[in-house]
Amino acid sequence: MTGSRSIFSRIFIVFLLLAIVPVTLSSLLIVASYDGLITQLTDNTIYEQLMPDLRVQTYNLLRDAMILVLVTVAITLTIAVFAALFISRTWGMPIRNLLLAIDQASKGDWNVRVPVRSADEFGELGRGFNLMVRRLSQIAAENQKAHEQLEQRVAERTAELTLAYEALKRSTDKINDANRLKTEFVANMS
Repeated sequence: MTGSRSIFSRIFIVFLLLAIVPVTLSSLLIVASYDGLITQLTDNTIYEQLMPDLRVQTYNLLRDAMILVLVTVAITLTIAVFAALFISRTWGMPIRNLLLAIDQASKGDWNVRVPVRSADEFGELGRGFNLMVRRLSQIAAENQKAHEQLEQRVAERTAELTLAYEALKRSTDKINDANRLKTEFVANMS
């Protein structure tokens, strides 16, 4: 995960954009329509002559609308952050745990297990990983046992061959001695 953004940061950013952009745009449209309405009302000279107090009320209404927009954006942002953190935690932690376990298993640690806390797809992944590592551990143990048995058989066979070689060498030495004696005997007889 070094050098690039993790999937969780991408999910977080997308979630924030999906939550904030529509609310912000609609809030800005509301403020713009209030602003347009106020501009039309304040440009009207009758408005200023008949209701000077209404101008202050109109600006107060615009200010209240802006505050409402800011509060709405702040609430939406807060909800989006908590929702993104929740999603990151519920999706991110199982995946991070699985990645750590995969790393340990790839280094030969067959005792690693992924904690399974749910019955969803992440739980299935964890159970499947645990089953796979358990089976790989059994296979590694069987291979080790077969290797040890093979080494023992090779050692036994080597010992047998060594004994046979020594017996053959003794026999060869006896034959050579017999041939030498025969040659000496024949040489002495002639």
